[in-house]
Amino acid sequence: MAYAGTYRTEGNKLIMVPEVSWNQAWNGMEQTRLFEIQGDRLQWKTTPFVSPFIDKEMVATLVWERVK
Repeated sequence: MAYAGTYRTEGNKLIMVPEVSWNQAWNGMEQTRLFEIQGDRLQWKTTPFVSPFIDKEMVATLVWERVK
């Protein structure tokens, strides 16, 4: 996945508006992710969506951890 564009935060929401994206359907459309920071960890979750691959609702989670 790759995209570039503008973003803003609203509470624990990160709202991005891709100008270019690997998924051209995202271009110009708001993409909302929920984030939480705990210590050295940043957790980022999608809002629920139906996967086109398995036809089930899911939430994708990505976790970054700072290495000291």
